[in-house]
Amino acid sequence: MGARKILLLTIAALAGSALLASSVAAASLKPADYQQRSHWLYLPTQPFHKVDVFYLYPTEYTKPDPGAPIICPVNDPGMMAGAQAAFQRQATALRTFANIYAPYYRQAAEGRSAYREAGDPPGEVNDFGATCGKVR
Repeated sequence: MGARKILLLTIAALAGSALLASSVAAASLKPADYQQRSHWLYLPTQPFHKVDVFYLYPTEYTKPDPGAPIICPVNDPGMMAGAQAAFQRQATALRTFANIYAPYYRQAAEGRSAYREAGDPPGEVNDFGATCGKVR
């Protein structure tokens, strides 16, 4: 068998196992219950404005350690802290003219090695898995 065929078979096997692993992880998660106030980052108690905005914050979940799941639960503390920081940076600009609806939601960790080290502040992991300016 040629090197090209071996390479293609290896890539196919890796992709298949990754898809299977993520579908198993996703299947084990319960659906988020958005009737629970705790599943909302921000939910107006009484709409005052004529405009409604459904705000989705950027990916804030990072695996706390390499063995953690790729997909976080809706109440992951690190993701929630990062979401709150992102909301303060971005969505508060809309409060003067819009009713903001911002749910917490499950996220997949970004990057090949995106995980937090002890003591890293939330919201400091970028797309490439670099934390607080340190390249992994």
